[in-house]
Amino acid sequence: WPSREAARQQARHAAAAREAQEIWQWARPVGPEHPYLVRKGLEPVPALRELEAPELRALLGYAPASEERPLSGRVLVVPVWIGPAVSTLELIDEAGNKSSLAGGVKKGGYWIAGPAPTTRKQAVPILIGEGMATMLSAHRATGWVALAALSSGNLPPVAESVREQFPDADIVVLGELGPGEAKARQAADASRARVVSPVFEIGRAHV
Repeated sequence: WPSREAARQQARHAAAAREAQEIWQWARPVGPEHPYLVRKGLEPVPALRELEAPELRALLGYAPASEERPLSGRVLVVPVWIGPAVSTLELIDEAGNKSSLAGGVKKGGYWIAGPAPTTRKQAVPILIGEGMATMLSAHRATGWVALAALSSGNLPPVAESVREQFPDADIVVLGELGPGEAKARQAADASRARVVSPVFEIGRAHV
């Protein structure tokens, strides 16, 4: 039998997942000129939605914050998928401050830019990388399925999960310079994938 603490934790995760799904349904398509996307040179996509920070606070009952700075302005709502369901949300405000739902599970979860991979025989490569903006850029540049793990520590579990679902797929892990590089290599080793370092130029990316 699970311990009482484990059961409580499970209940918190389930409550956060329900909350994430409700907020995702409530949120609106991203309007034009979102400051964060404009800075990154990106257009809105259906896989992102937005809410004003006060609306988000009213829905959650608390103000999501990044290192104690409450998110402000137009907040991007980024769904984190585990299997077919949203498990939590990443929230990004106009200045690029990031937060997520209290009690939500991110481990092994990912954001998908573009259509999700659907069959076991996946014809085009599956790209896995860290940030939402990086993976949206990579998807735009290649047209391939692109998954954002949303943190370097989450790259290995996401890569392993994708390998389990798609045993024969060509999986490419995008390694970003800095602390995430070692995690990208670890993810590639664990999932029999390739590691590449993307080079982004104005308006295009090389993978």
